[in-house]
Amino acid sequence: MRFSRAETLALIKTGEMELGDGKVGSWCGAPRMVGGEAIGIVRLRNDDEADAYDDESCEVLGLVATQMASAIARRQTQDKLDHERELFQALMDHTTETIIFKAWTPAS
Repeated sequence: MRFSRAETLALIKTGEMELGDGKVGSWCGAPRMVGGEAIGIVRLRNDDEADAYDDESCEVLGLVATQMASAIARRQTQDKLDHERELFQALMDHTTETIIFKAWTPAS
């Protein structure tokens, strides 16, 4: 998604975008998507140039945003797995009962 200075001013006028610090230039943004859900946004803002970003640079930003979202999702999954592993280890370290594990195959 790309906005020139004129487009940004129009969005500010309608209330769809906030001005913030008072500077208006050009803007390019892309959602960080994981599994069809937006988990954030990556944006570039240039207060000095009216048309600093073209469609190609915004497309590249979209690719970067996708990779960032994938990396964040992988890290969150790894953190959850690490937490589960710690809980399991604490259970094993503090149980006095015998635990028998059976092979388990999920249903197809």
